[in-house]
Amino acid sequence: MSVTAPINLPTTWPVTQLASQHQAALISMQAHSEMTRCAYEKWIQRLRVWMEDRSLNLNDLSDATLGEWVHDLAAQGLAPASVSLAVSAAAWLAKSAHLPPVRGQLVADSLRIIRRDYADRAKPLRKPLDAEAVARVRGHINDQADSNEKSARDMALISVLAEGGLRRSEAAALDWNDLQTAADGSGRLTIRRSKTDQESVGAVVAISAQAMTDLERLASLRRNRHGSIFGIEANTINCIVKRITGAAGLGTGYTAHSGRIGMAQRMTKNSAPSAAIMRQGRWASSRMIATYTRSLDAGEAVRYL
Repeated sequence: MSVTAPINLPTTWPVTQLASQHQAALISMQAHSEMTRCAYEKWIQRLRVWMEDRSLNLNDLSDATLGEWVHDLAAQGLAPASVSLAVSAAAWLAKSAHLPPVRGQLVADSLRIIRRDYADRAKPLRKPLDAEAVARVRGHINDQADSNEKSARDMALISVLAEGGLRRSEAAALDWNDLQTAADGSGRLTIRRSKTDQESVGAVVAISAQAMTDLERLASLRRNRHGSIFGIEANTINCIVKRITGAAGLGTGYTAHSGRIGMAQRMTKNSAPSAAIMRQGRWASSRMIATYTRSLDAGEAVRYL
């Protein structure tokens, strides 16, 4: 093991410290979106802690070291996509520090094993916030929502997640300026930035007139339509959904992502074309639709047996 100075990465994205010495690395990083840079920052900080715990220095970063880190991340239950992003961040770090390539055969084999094992133990889908689930929630809190701002917010949040298919980060980022009313009373939500829209092109999704009524009630109780619609952080939305669905007697298994699953299932049940579902969910392919509706597809076959 080589003896070098300790890894000394700052707490902020180290592009200035590292890439200022290596113009090629700086140009490479400028080609990435802000979201990718932030993700790389997170993974490099985690790699730093992991290596320092093992008394490893930056020059010890190699295919073997990275392969071991990959297995540790998988053992923590991380999905293959997350582990692959961590590997990309480590590879960029090695390149910017002018180290030999670290993404070698061992890392490739490790990622292949992780993907196979992850597929073998595929987790069951979260429960969907479908029409029936939303109706149960509405029956439980709708009366309170007429006079209680928190209950009104909870009902509006459930409606928007279930119909707009929003991710929790997208819901938390919604501003009243992002909401428009259509001529038929339905609504249009502008998603200005999302996980799959790293260049911030933006997208527009539709919500029903009922969801608009829920949002208008919230605005009325707050007596303003300025700033954040829900006024909550993204990391609290899972807890809110679990609390609401549990109180409504729906049991466990619901998260913020249940809205996207419910939206895909509801539109599929209503015979929406795949293209329309993909637009609403901001999916580039129909693969996620097939995943989220696999239980529906299996049940559909019974009609033909």
